[in-house]
Amino acid sequence: MIQNVRHLALVVTDMEKAINLYQDLGADLRSRDLEKGPFIENLLGIQNVVIETCKMHFSDNSRLELIKFISTQSFLRTNQNNNLVSEISLQKYHSLYTTLNHVAFTVADLLKSIKIIESYGGCLHTEPVISTNKHSESAVLAKHAYIFDPFNNLLHLAQDLEKV
Repeated sequence: MIQNVRHLALVVTDMEKAINLYQDLGADLRSRDLEKGPFIENLLGIQNVVIETCKMHFSDNSRLELIKFISTQSFLRTNQNNNLVSEISLQKYHSLYTTLNHVAFTVADLLKSIKIIESYGGCLHTEPVISTNKHSESAVLAKHAYIFDPFNNLLHLAQDLEKV
């Protein structure tokens, strides 16, 4: 039985840029690690994989994990018996294993958040729109926008609005 959302993870190609971006958006960097060895190899199913991870926390204690692949551009995928299954490129790995549609964040100031993300190389996907109960009875009155971060992860930003 699910107790909570543990964290959301995003693959990035420039860890410093990603850390700065999410700190500017209000996150607190809590840990930064280089992960390698049997545990991470077995978890990901990739021999000799090395990743850098950063755990970012927000004021409500929700967490975002940033992942950067450090090892070579080609990975050997293995099964539980450590037998070779296939060899895949980093680009192919991303297309196979990054199926997350988007990460949604509640923000205090939508336009300021958009400007911060754009300043890091992000790209606005949809212009801000206001949700109403016309599209969903349970909709919360808020201004929303979709924006790609500089690593091509789709972010959904929402600024709650007071009822008039």
